[in-house]
Amino acid sequence: MRRERCEGGGNFTVNSKENKVLDQAQKELIESGKLNITVRRKIWQAMGELEERAQDSPIPRTLTEPLKKRALLALACAKKVMPIWCRCDPDDKRPQNLIKKSLAYLEGKITVKDLDAEVTSGVIDDFMALIDEGEIAASAALAAWKAAIVALEDEADLEPWCQDVTEEEMDSYDWDTAKNACVAWSDAHSDGDNGKCAVREMKFWVWYLGEAAKLLVIND
Repeated sequence: MRRERCEGGGNFTVNSKENKVLDQAQKELIESGKLNITVRRKIWQAMGELEERAQDSPIPRTLTEPLKKRALLALACAKKVMPIWCRCDPDDKRPQNLIKKSLAYLEGKITVKDLDAEVTSGVIDDFMALIDEGEIAASAALAAWKAAIVALEDEADLEPWCQDVTEEEMDSYDWDTAKNACVAWSDAHSDGDNGKCAVREMKFWVWYLGEAAKLLVIND
């Protein structure tokens, strides 16, 4: 283990395995300006084991500590890009509601049936229709829906049958919360400039890695 001190005071401990994952992710970020799905999987795995279940099982997973950490990271991504969605459609509060209900579920304030009802209400069809129409800001709304799925089912890309799938082989429907949030974030204020978009993408992943690191440490 390695002991560190945070800026606000107090100590925290980083396990050597977790520290190695963070170091590898940082190296990837420096070299490419991105954190691809392989790196993100390693970060999620470092948060703890995935509860086993049959493929296509309709039963939500247990609220284990690893699931909660991964869900909180996903929800942080969704919250980060909500202002982008609000500028796109300030009257549609469904993404914000998904975030609110997901956090309430993780805190034990609502039941799994309550959150599942929000997820299966048909909002995803509306969000995907906007994406198909070229509305990139809708990726922020999709990120909120995906985060709710993580709260219910954990990260889909950690399933054994998804382990070898690369980002290039996925379509936008299969992207995880972080990827959707990054798309919304990198496009915002870029005005179609690929250089600006790349800079914003890198900044998003720097932020993401910092949020992941907070969930991987053990506070003393």
